[in-house]
Amino acid sequence: MTLPRSRLIALLATLLLLAIAVVTVRLSEAGPKADYVRGSVGTPLAVRDGTVEVTGVKVATGLERFGKIEPTDGLFVLVGLEGAATGQSRLSLQDAKLSTPDGLIYDNFTLTTGISTEPGFGSATDLVFEVDPKRLADLTLELGALEVVSGYQQRVQVHLGITVANADQWRAAGQGQTLEPIDETSWGLP
Repeated sequence: MTLPRSRLIALLATLLLLAIAVVTVRLSEAGPKADYVRGSVGTPLAVRDGTVEVTGVKVATGLERFGKIEPTDGLFVLVGLEGAATGQSRLSLQDAKLSTPDGLIYDNFTLTTGISTEPGFGSATDLVFEVDPKRLADLTLELGALEVVSGYQQRVQVHLGITVANADQWRAAGQGQTLEPIDETSWGLP
């Protein structure tokens, strides 16, 4: 039994395209899924079409929201965040997480999940995380874009400046303190 020449060519073309697809998928899975832009508190970082900066870190055992104080047996870590969309596209880093060196991830305690601003504007907000005071050292904030289809993206990682050497001072500073996070505020860039 022999195949007509046109069907043979179609079959070979299909097999070749399938092989290319398999190789492409394998190569895309092998590499890193993000380009990490790393920095420290107080240092503006160039990311995507703008800049982002962790402006400060505060700790407390109480959080004031909607006129009420919410206590915690742990510690609230409030991270001040500013962003500016200096390019042609919207700056949106809405996937904020706080992580420990051993891989524990803290999600946002409030509804604010990151920063988002239109081209030509800057904005500021506070992110709040409830953490275990015993695991305070070497916390790192990570920000990225929320994506429906996950692809290669830039992600921001900022070490919060809390180390093994100064963690006890941070724990003591937060005791009996109450913080009120700010909602996102925006302004036009010069």
